[in-house]
Amino acid sequence: MYNYYACVTELAKYIGRHLAVGLDLADNFFDPFFQNQLAHVKLAHYYRPEGEREEDTNIGVSPHTDWGAITILLQDSVGGLEVFDQSRDEWIQVMPIPDAFVVNLGDLLARWTNDR
Repeated sequence: MYNYYACVTELAKYIGRHLAVGLDLADNFFDPFFQNQLAHVKLAHYYRPEGEREEDTNIGVSPHTDWGAITILLQDSVGGLEVFDQSRDEWIQVMPIPDAFVVNLGDLLARWTNDR
């Protein structure tokens, strides 16, 4: 598990460098933010068991925004992750691609960049 954590932490730094360039900042702008950062690995089941209504079960992950800077989700074949499209005011299912990563930019990154 530690090897996975270390690799995903490096991936987050790599993504941060590309985000900085996309924001017309120095490529190492976010590097200090990834030193001694608060990061965690957790197992999240986004799906709701087939046939279950939301009011009948508390299994799954409730709608939320990611509070950190970058969230990296390793997908499997089960799926269940949805993202909210604000322009259409609807939830969109993320098609699961086994062993692919989904990258979410969180509230903290929005704060650091003034929502750029």
